[in-house]
Amino acid sequence: MSELLIHIYRFFRNRKTIFYLLLSIASISLVFLASRIGFEENITQSVSGQDKNDLLGTVVKNLKLSDKLVVEITSYDSFSSVTPDELGFAGERFVDSVKSHFDSGTIRGITFRATDTGMSELMSLVMNHLPVFYDEPDFKTLDSLLQPESIQSALEKNYRILVSPASMVLKKRIQSDPLGISNIAFAKLKTLRTDDNFELYNGCVYTKDLRHLLIFILPANPSSETSQNDKLIRGLDEIIRNFSTGADSKIRIQYFGGAAVAVSNARQLKKDITLTLCIAIILIFLLISWYFRNLLIPLLGMLPAIFGGALSLAVLFLLKGKISAISLGIGSVILGLIIDYSLYLVNHFRSKRDIELTLKEMSLTIILCSITSAGAFFCLTFLNSSVLQDLGWF
Repeated sequence: MSELLIHIYRFFRNRKTIFYLLLSIASISLVFLASRIGFEENITQSVSGQDKNDLLGTVVKNLKLSDKLVVEITSYDSFSSVTPDELGFAGERFVDSVKSHFDSGTIRGITFRATDTGMSELMSLVMNHLPVFYDEPDFKTLDSLLQPESIQSALEKNYRILVSPASMVLKKRIQSDPLGISNIAFAKLKTLRTDDNFELYNGCVYTKDLRHLLIFILPANPSSETSQNDKLIRGLDEIIRNFSTGADSKIRIQYFGGAAVAVSNARQLKKDITLTLCIAIILIFLLISWYFRNLLIPLLGMLPAIFGGALSLAVLFLLKGKISAISLGIGSVILGLIIDYSLYLVNHFRSKRDIELTLKEMSLTIILCSITSAGAFFCLTFLNSSVLQDLGWF
């Protein structure tokens, strides 16, 4: 191995133009490929992988409720009185601002007030799946509804409803279910109500004291797509800031949900990665400069790390197309490891003052150390964690 490296050195020693030309082409190509790699910022990947038996992770990932943003509109001052109608008007203005600010690629839907369409869809859902709601005792009740006297009573009741103003609302339901056999299913739907802390007022969802209005926003992207949801969160923050002035200054708007938490985690993750890498680079630079009494040596020591990092990202882009941002943060550990190999060569060259002798004595040792380190990190690819797998490949 050392003889091969010495022959390469001798070949380029008298052909420096070719060496720098090839180095420039390789560097530009690696930077171009590495810059195109995508970054995953889903922090949940650090604890769950792609195991098909991970039922909990699968349920959480596909639960649409976890992706919803719940917007709360209430009084800015808890001691001031804001009527439910004022909260409703503020909610309408907020919903209009959201609809005008975002397109279908950012939000899939927004739920503010119950509509007739929603009730019709609920009725159709229940009518199309009636057997699912029935237990064995319910079939006895159904038998009683099919008795002649029960049918006569139901028809008389329907007639009274149809000749009253209530027919505008209940006409379709009577047509689809004249005997009221779906009433059992609708009664069971009431059991899905978890508590009595919420009330419907003018079709909107309020807390029981009517001091907090709730609006539900469904993002177009799942919580894991933090780069896309970051636009949504920034837009909501801008809309909320605009509401803090003028007539709505006494209204406070805040939101929470899986998408907001994921974006906040991603932002903090980026800051931590940047801070970690900066601290690592500065400390390594200062320590090496103090030891060698030369500012050029730490720069030379970092060149292999930069080149190797670009090479790994370029290869990962060609193989996978994306990498976990968390694994890059942990990569600061590898930065010090790579620089150590460079310093071994530099320190040995300072004592021998002969490049060929340095390559002959140190090349095999450094290559074996590199293979050993690479093999240790390669073991991470067998773990059930996407983040640790990406770190192993990186």
